[in-house]
Amino acid sequence: MRKVSPLTVTKRINALKEELKDLEGYENKSSSFSFNLGQDKEALRPSYDFEETQKRYMELTQEIIQLKHAINLFNTTTMIPEFNMTVDQMLVYLPMLRERKQTLQKMKDEPMCGHSSSITYRGVRYTYSNYSVKKVTEDYRRIADEYAKAHTALDLVNATGEIEVDW
Repeated sequence: MRKVSPLTVTKRINALKEELKDLEGYENKSSSFSFNLGQDKEALRPSYDFEETQKRYMELTQEIIQLKHAINLFNTTTMIPEFNMTVDQMLVYLPMLRERKQTLQKMKDEPMCGHSSSITYRGVRYTYSNYSVKKVTEDYRRIADEYAKAHTALDLVNATGEIEVDW
């Protein structure tokens, strides 16, 4: 057993997934083949061992399962002190912050202040912002700062935390 960062475990999982994808590609290309009548079938037969391929497939699958489980345990038990959240809670919080930040950015960047939005049979129709652009800008900055701090805190934990793995 050795201790490595969650970032290292994630890189290992990605490498295993690539190997699994390559193995599946090899199997798709090699598990069957075509030949014409009169051709030497054995000379055209690609190298393929079903049992060995299945064995390697299961080894890769099991290692991915174990490593993902280790990350899940880390995520549910490791606290990010500045936010009083576990990693898995932060993984929910960050997308919520990002979405809110995007909404506020749009509101601050494109306020509707008496712009003509359409002409109807009743005349020109105007759309006005029903909020303070100043307040939206303040909230945007607060949310953007919170998002940056949360992302940095999560990155730090992923780079410096430790997970025990067996590889």
